[in-house]
Amino acid sequence: MVVAVVVATLVVAHADVSARWELHADFDDRSIPGALADCTFKQENERLTGKCEDASLNGEVKAETITWRLMLAGTHDTMIFTGRLDDDDTVIVGRFSYAGKGNGSFLAVRR
Repeated sequence: MVVAVVVATLVVAHADVSARWELHADFDDRSIPGALADCTFKQENERLTGKCEDASLNGEVKAETITWRLMLAGTHDTMIFTGRLDDDDTVIVGRFSYAGKGNGSFLAVRR
């Protein structure tokens, strides 16, 4: 009796988010002004690096979920963004937190 075992590997294609992105961020507390920033993301495998204006960022891409920390220049404050990439890989929608300031929602559009 011969038993054949076939092993198949499923390779999940991850979107490459390396591009320019226009980031719109609004605090839940509407008395705090929102922001608009021009960002550049560079993705290598699951690792994400880049800049938003003069702030540096690093994070990760896991399937459609993208998380990054934005280190604001001059203040060394950190904002944490977590969002989901749409099916067309052109929009990221999610939430952010800014220690000491509050939380909010964001939209990033690929340029």
